[in-house]
Amino acid sequence: MARRSRKLTALAGTVVAILLIGAATQSAAAERGETTRTFKPVKKKPRALVFAPRTSPHAVVRKARVRLRNRRTGVRRIRRLGVRRVTSAATSRSVLKIRKAPKANGRLKIEVGVEDPADATEPDPVEPGSDTDGTAGSGGGGDGSTDPGGDGSSDEGGTGGSGGDSSGPSPSPSPSPIPTTWRRFASFEDRLNSGIDYGWRVDSPFEVTRTSEAGASDGSHAVKIRTAGGSNGCSCPRMTFDDGFSLGPGSSVWISGSWRIPNPSRLAWSRLMNLGHFVQSESTKNYYTGLVVRSGGQMSVSTRQYNTDAGMSTLMSDRPIPVNRWFRVDLHLKLSPTDGQALTEVYLDGELIARSTRRNMMHSGPLHFFNAGLPYFWPESGDMTVYFDAPRLIT
Repeated sequence: MARRSRKLTALAGTVVAILLIGAATQSAAAERGETTRTFKPVKKKPRALVFAPRTSPHAVVRKARVRLRNRRTGVRRIRRLGVRRVTSAATSRSVLKIRKAPKANGRLKIEVGVEDPADATEPDPVEPGSDTDGTAGSGGGGDGSTDPGGDGSSDEGGTGGSGGDSSGPSPSPSPSPIPTTWRRFASFEDRLNSGIDYGWRVDSPFEVTRTSEAGASDGSHAVKIRTAGGSNGCSCPRMTFDDGFSLGPGSSVWISGSWRIPNPSRLAWSRLMNLGHFVQSESTKNYYTGLVVRSGGQMSVSTRQYNTDAGMSTLMSDRPIPVNRWFRVDLHLKLSPTDGQALTEVYLDGELIARSTRRNMMHSGPLHFFNAGLPYFWPESGDMTVYFDAPRLIT
């Protein structure tokens, strides 16, 4: 009896200690102004849940997670989310798409607190002429080689040289909110050429069709780009926005697109989307700024002449291309041909992944059209299928 009494006393003490620790933790969180908010999905798809997190203007997201439960197996799991991704969705009033098993359901929980500079979630301070990961920037260093692309484009060559110098770091600004409305937007739900200018550029042996076989970024239908190799004409299955806009130094522009690439490791020396300046064939003044694939399975952002790496400016170094799933890239540009006066921000699925103040124009000549899909495809990539959806632009 005495032994049982001692065990019960010890157990009671343990319970009291746990309750006290919990109360102290809640009290400390309350003192810091922290709360936990729960969000139900605003839309349920067979393999994804869509959430619309919202916070007050001065709230800071400290943690975020999705609690999932599979109704068929009963298995529960917790998926942690990047704070920057959730913050971007909350501040821009956009949505988060979370992949899941077909029978799973769940809730999004985020812990928020009052704004505190010590807990800032933005990237580290950016030095003029550098980007957030400190990789090589503008300058020469290409091998000058070109591709046999009928449009005179080229994406081979070495990486750029060093970026500009800085006397010291400057405070990093908050991420720019991703737009929720766009001046130009194309959906392929009803027609292949809906919302674009000139229709699709398609040279044999490329095939561009509208399909639902791989789902879509928005809706159920997307574009399927298929090729068994490059073309003797323009190796460039692409769509275009070209309605008279002209973006010079000081202009601000957002471009966006979504892709699903089953085997990205086989894709190299190609482009996914870009803004372009083109005056005449083979001119040294022709250049583009956009999302490119130089190394197999890796995407980057650069400003570059069509035919050479000379003077190229690297704005985001190589990042892995997501494999066989839909991903969205939003690119924000405040344009300038001068290091330290430009701003480039790159978002992957709503999360800021790179920021650079290197120049994002080769010269003051304006960028005046937008291409996306596969604006250039390197023929040596061979047999390839790429799905594309939801091109967007706002100036």
